[in-house]
Amino acid sequence: MTKLTTQINTGSQEFKNNQAN
Repeated sequence: MTKLTTQINTGSQEFKNNQAN
């Protein structure tokens, strides 16, 4: 469960970075 949460959080951060560019 911890790994899954980490993957979701990482994906969310990458999405925000992509939106900012």
